[in-house]
Amino acid sequence: MTAALPEEMAHLRVLHFTDAYVGGVGSAIDAYIAHTPDFDHFGLIDSRGAPLRIAPGFSRSARLQSSPATWFRQLSSVVRNWEIDVIHAHSSRAGFVARSRNLGVPTVYSPHCFAFERLDISRYTRWTFRMVEAQLAPRTTVLAACSLGERAIASDMGFPRTTYIPNVSSQEFEYCEDQPSQGAGNHVCSVGRISPQKGPEFFSAVSTLAGPAAAIDFTWVGGGGAAAESSLIAAGASVTGWLSRGEVSNRLAQATVYLHCAAWEGFPISILEAVSLGRPVVARKISAMMGMPRRWLAEDPRQALRLIGELIQDAGLREQNVREWTVALAANSSGAQRDALYHTYRIALGESE
Repeated sequence: MTAALPEEMAHLRVLHFTDAYVGGVGSAIDAYIAHTPDFDHFGLIDSRGAPLRIAPGFSRSARLQSSPATWFRQLSSVVRNWEIDVIHAHSSRAGFVARSRNLGVPTVYSPHCFAFERLDISRYTRWTFRMVEAQLAPRTTVLAACSLGERAIASDMGFPRTTYIPNVSSQEFEYCEDQPSQGAGNHVCSVGRISPQKGPEFFSAVSTLAGPAAAIDFTWVGGGGAAAESSLIAAGASVTGWLSRGEVSNRLAQATVYLHCAAWEGFPISILEAVSLGRPVVARKISAMMGMPRRWLAEDPRQALRLIGELIQDAGLREQNVREWTVALAANSSGAQRDALYHTYRIALGESE
C-alpha cells in the first residue's frame, strides 16, 4: 500500500543534480519523477558527452557547465533562485560537489554504484575515493541506495542515515510463461554499453568456453568502441551496435538466457526488464546482487556457462529461474519505489527516521 503524503510535503521542490543523466542513472531519475508527481522536480544535469534528453516531468531544468570547477557556484545559484527544498545528487561527482559545502538545504545522495567499486582504476585511486566518501558521510543528510548491497556498504562506512530506493523496470513484473526463442537455436544475450563496467571480457570468456560445438548464439546488445566490439567478435559473439529501446526489448524477449556480466553496478535495470519479459537470468556475482537468487549467480565464466547449459536443456528449470528472480525482485515495483522516495525525503526534512 502506498504511504500517504503529508500535506507539508506537497509540491516539495526537489533538485536532481547530476552529470550522469544517461543510461541507468537517467532511467532511475525519470522513474523517480514519474512516481512522485506530487513533487515539483527540477534538474541541473548533463549527460557525459551523450545527447542530452530532458524528461517531460521536470518543472524546470538547466545544463551543467562544462567545467566541474564551476559546478558548485552554479548549484548554489540554482538552489537559491529556484527555491529548492531538497537536493538529490546522483553519482559520485555530483555527490562530491553537493556535499562539499553547506548549501542550507538537505542533501540526498544516490551513488548508483560507489566510484571505489570500479575495477578499471588503481588500488590507490579506489582507496582515495573510499576515503573521500568516508569524509563526506557526515555531511550526507540521507544516503539513498539503489540496491541492498549498496546500502550495506554505506552503513558499514558510517553514513548516519540510509534508505533503499529500488530500481524499477518500465514494465511491472508479472511472471510470463516460458516462451521459445524466435528463430532456431539457443540465444544468450547481454545488454549495455561495451565498457569495462559492463564486463565484456566476462561475456567473451563464456562465449570462448562454449565454442562452436555448443551451438549457442552469444549476442551483445549494444555498442562501444571498435576495439571493444572486435574483442567480442573474436570470441565468437555477435554485436548489434546501438538499437532503439523497442529493438532492445525485442532482443531480450528472444533470448533463451539473459547473461548479466557487469563487474560493478548500482542495480541493473536490464535484469528487471529481462525478468519482466519472462527471460531466465544468470548474473555475475557482485555486491549489487545481494538478495538475489544465489543459485543463479556466477563467480566466474566457467560457472556461468554451466548454469546457462542447465537452463538451455531444461524448460522447467527456465520457468523456475524466472519465478525465483520474480520473487527476489518483488520490491522492485512502482509502489515500493514511490513509498521509498516519500520515506527518503521525509527523513531528509527531519520528519521521520
